[in-house]
Amino acid sequence: MCVKLNNKAFTLVELLAVLVILSIILIVALPSFTSSLNKGSQDDIEKRKELILSDAKLKLDDDSKLKLRTNACTYSINDLISMGIISESDSKDKDGNVIDICIGYNINNELDIVSCTPCS
Repeated sequence: MCVKLNNKAFTLVELLAVLVILSIILIVALPSFTSSLNKGSQDDIEKRKELILSDAKLKLDDDSKLKLRTNACTYSINDLISMGIISESDSKDKDGNVIDICIGYNINNELDIVSCTPCS
């Protein structure tokens, strides 16, 4: 008498082989995925900095610009918020961290993101 075996099921070796292959794919792909996420965060911060700068260029009044130019000082994020140039939500990245920049005049005498020198 001959007994037929059901060969439609996966063996343990086949399942382990699939798990090993998936693990290798994950190990190879994970660094690329995380670097893409980090690049996206940096791009978001740069875009927000550009928006803050454009808001400052548009909304700073002539007296504030004159103070920056004559004193060679800068306005911090907190200064811009208190002056009503930007909102508190505009000053934060997508993770809720405050973007730390200062707005002042560069060597070409244009409003720009510069290193911080508080106004007295």
